[in-house]
Formats: sequence, structure tokens, C-alpha cells
Amino acid sequence: MTNSQSTPTSGEKPLEIRRGRVDSLTLFEVTDGELQTLERGSPNSVFLNFAIFFISSAVSFLITLLTVAIESNRTFTAFLVFTVLFGIAGVVLLVLWWRTRNEVSEALKAIRQRIQDPKVVNGNGQTEG
Repeated sequence: MTNSQSTPTSGEKPLEIRRGRVDSLTLFEVTDGELQTLERGSPNSVFLNFAIFFISSAVSFLITLLTVAIESNRTFTAFLVFTVLFGIAGVVLLVLWWRTRNEVSEALKAIRQRIQDPKVVNGNGQTEG
């Protein structure tokens, strides 16, 4: 399809418009909550990255506690506190990741499942079939 109208005084070439048609179009209705879930995205990758960081740090501190003879009580206590805190933080973030890992995909699945019996609507807005 080409637009052949142009203003004679401007001297510009007419604008060529090309359109590739599709055979069918499926429309999905989305609730406000689902739209917010899709906009927000899934925080699971951040949770997983921090969980891996904290768990690996806790394991490093634990290995240090088990293999090195620390003579200072203050240093030993600091290593022990870091080991426990990093371990707890890593486990909490791992649980958060596990609970939110499918949030976006579940919202998309719920939206797609709304079309059980597709109704065909023609160009005039009338339902066919």
C-alpha cells in the first residue's frame, strides 16, 4: 500500500508505507495486578546472586575457622559471627528465590489459559463460529 498524496508546494516525495498483514490476532485481557507483576519483573535473579555470595562467604569463613588456629578470641568471635550471619542471610535469600522463581511465568501462564475456546471475531466486530 502506497500513500500517493503529497503537497504540491513542498516538493517532497510521497511517503511510502508498507504493511505486512497477519492471518490472525489473539488478544489477551490482563488485570492490573498481573500487569504490575509483569512490569516489576522477577527479583529472583537478584535473590539468587546474593544468596550464592552469602553462602560462599559463609563457607569460606567456616573453612577458615576449621583449618586455621586463631589465637585471638576477638578475631575468632568475628569470624564466627560473620559465618553465622552470612549463612543465615544466604539461606533466607535462597528461600526467597525459591518462592519467587516462577512468579512471572505463572502470571503469563494464567493469562494464556484464559483462552480455552477461542472465538473468532471478524473485522466488523462480529463473532464467528
